[in-house]
Amino acid sequence: MRLFHGLLLMSLVLLSFGGAASKPPSTTIPPKLYLQRGTIDLKVVNQANQADPLLQTVGGYAVIQFSGPVLLKQRQALEATGLSIIEYLPDYAYLVRGSAAQQAAASRIDGFYARGDWTLADKFHPGLLKLMRTGAYQGLALQTIGWDNQLTTAEQAVKAQGLKLDAISTIDQLIQLAQINEVRWIEVASTPKLFDQYARQVQQVEPVWTDRQLYGQNQIVAYTDTGLDTGSLTTLNNDFTNRILATQVLSAGGHWDDNHGHGTHVAGSIAGNGALSGSNPATHTYTNSMAGIAPEAKLVVQAFEATATGDIIGLPTDLYPMYQQAYDAGARIHSNSWGDATGPVSDTEAAFGGYPYNAQRTDQFLWEHPDYTMLFGAGNSGVDGTPSQAIFCTGGNGVVDPDSLLAPGTAKNVITVGASESPRPTGGYTGVPWLLLSFCFATAPINTDTLSDDANGIAAFSSRGPTDDGRIKPDLVAPGTNILSTRSYGSGAGALWGVHETNANYLYSGGTSMSTPLVAGTVALIRQWLGIQGLPNPSAAVIKSIVLNTTVDIAPGQYGTGATQEIPYNRPNSVAGWGRSNLSFITKPAPYHLWVADQTTGLNTGQMVSYNHTASQPLTVLTNTQPLRVMLNWTDPPASLAATQQLVNDLDLVLIGPDGTRYYGNNQSTGDRTNNTEGVIINNPQIGAYQIEVTAHNVPISSQAYGLSVAGPLREATGGGTPTPTPTAIATATNTPTNTATNTPTNTATNTPTNTPTNTPTNTPTNTPTNTPTNTATNTPTNTATNTPTNTPTNTPTNTATNTPTNSPTPTNLPTVTTTAVTNEYDVWIPWASK
Repeated sequence: MRLFHGLLLMSLVLLSFGGAASKPPSTTIPPKLYLQRGTIDLKVVNQANQADPLLQTVGGYAVIQFSGPVLLKQRQALEATGLSIIEYLPDYAYLVRGSAAQQAAASRIDGFYARGDWTLADKFHPGLLKLMRTGAYQGLALQTIGWDNQLTTAEQAVKAQGLKLDAISTIDQLIQLAQINEVRWIEVASTPKLFDQYARQVQQVEPVWTDRQLYGQNQIVAYTDTGLDTGSLTTLNNDFTNRILATQVLSAGGHWDDNHGHGTHVAGSIAGNGALSGSNPATHTYTNSMAGIAPEAKLVVQAFEATATGDIIGLPTDLYPMYQQAYDAGARIHSNSWGDATGPVSDTEAAFGGYPYNAQRTDQFLWEHPDYTMLFGAGNSGVDGTPSQAIFCTGGNGVVDPDSLLAPGTAKNVITVGASESPRPTGGYTGVPWLLLSFCFATAPINTDTLSDDANGIAAFSSRGPTDDGRIKPDLVAPGTNILSTRSYGSGAGALWGVHETNANYLYSGGTSMSTPLVAGTVALIRQWLGIQGLPNPSAAVIKSIVLNTTVDIAPGQYGTGATQEIPYNRPNSVAGWGRSNLSFITKPAPYHLWVADQTTGLNTGQMVSYNHTASQPLTVLTNTQPLRVMLNWTDPPASLAATQQLVNDLDLVLIGPDGTRYYGNNQSTGDRTNNTEGVIINNPQIGAYQIEVTAHNVPISSQAYGLSVAGPLREATGGGTPTPTPTAIATATNTPTNTATNTPTNTATNTPTNTPTNTPTNTPTNTPTNTPTNTATNTPTNTATNTPTNTPTNTPTNTATNTPTNSPTPTNLPTVTTTAVTNEYDVWIPWASK
């Protein structure tokens, strides 16, 4: 295979808003404010209502809303008033702190729409609001978050008022809690649980080992779980010898041994080397062993305790410092097989799919560490029917219900992993029907189906999406039933789903707990592969784009296409996401070809990058017998907890066919206003040259970098062997375009990469990148200041698998300037077939 380091010719188009990737904004639809307490038009609704204690205003805070997508000059003008921007609110608004005079000054900014109050209701989780408004609140253990997004400040203020967070039993006490100035947010206290409940063959791992010699060398993976084996390097399971880089104990006691068994099983799936099952690490021989996916990767162990029922002890409420600890130890991949309900468990609507503090805090960490890839299990909360007071579910129809995702798997920037079935013929719970696993699978065809009989099936327990704001989750699935991995010999550790028939050093287990570390292992191999080609510190955005762009479609699932069809044909969907994890792209022969662009120079509202066919980034389809796939992902800023929509910075993907047909990301008729991943799949693409446009529809926070991957029949076969790379010279371009637009802002936007890898782990590959570009693209943006809203979100995106084309004319009246810039751009050519 071959990756070129080269110049990327980009057409940077500074659009008047609404250009090539979206419809022109309407001048008649006023923007709405989408908050947990309701959808509001600030010019229509008078929020202050002293008769309703929840609508008491919070002094010093206000909402400033613009009439359309927020331009850089508007954000700068808002900051120039002296107001502090706290967070973005959908649509086109900011929560700000400052004086009445400063708020009045904001009303004079071009494009200002309205000012609104911030109220006590905006401090409450929606599940709590619902209980309060219906009079059903009877007391729950709570947690409070301060304005600095920390727990400590708010908790100290609460104690000073004589309140106890585990003894707030009345609505009056809740109101008193919200009136404390230091309290920004109130939600139910987190009580996380483990997601306990032939993977290499299904994921096509072994050809990547044998043909490409990718074993996870120089990759560091952190996992947060119940510890590892005996907790002593001298007596540790030989499957992990000399590969434990750091151990970090989260619970009391200072011990990282695994008295449960869950953590050791997870670690083995990521990086066990199979030493106790016949492997030979010295010769990289793993194929007939029980090794994990990345058997030569190193591990950072973060250990908590767990009860026999899976309740976690020791996990911090604020996850940020825990993530930072792993990052500082050198990890750039983090696997997590645990989670929690997203609201009061008594309210099934709020209990799943929400965006609580732990999801927001996870997004914040990833926004501030853009080279860190985080994975979470979707959860094991799938059911068919409504759970009753007994152990049964009623009203099942043979299809697992939507809306059962747990947090932090609902975070935008993580890779959320669901569980597919393993095709394992014997061992563990292989012959057990789903009905015996749970009486919530009592209806045909699920009830009599067994747990591990179809690689294209979804595990019934696997949590389904979408999230409450309509985002597609899980992102993908991987095998999660009867997974064989390492056994813990820690005192009291259990046998999980059973001991292997001939080798007692390995156990079976299942759940999204098991599917998640398998994908974490594949991420380690992908990251190593990128490092060999010259990018040892890729962004998480480009890694996620590759992971999702190379999945296998497993629709319709295992039950056919009738009323009980398991998986929709639309991709992405909220059952299997983009499909099942797969690494075969690394060994696929020509004409298959994959290239990626790690775009570190962020875009501001109205800017566009256009990709056209070149030798190093081919976009000419050679045959219609293979799909053409394009995947865009970006690490988005954390969303407001008070908002009902979590997308902050909104980019749009458009693929333009040879005949001018425009294919929008996620098969939207215009841009997707909900997800921070957008993909286009054309199963039978038209032969000829394509073009890709990435447009910044609305970027209210900072500027937005992204990762892009393109895969399909794009490369001519040229015989065997691996060609010698021929890097192209690196160049830095600084351009000040001249545009004839009617409204040229006075500010100059300077877009500098935000993810320059200054914190490379200590054991990064020796082939450090020589092509780390410095992209300083100085542009004078051209934005027509109509600033009226475009699409009112419906929170129910419609996605179909084949991306039904939308024929629309290409705009011709947009000022265009071509600039030469450089990104970390990687081009893959594989001239031989996989095994």
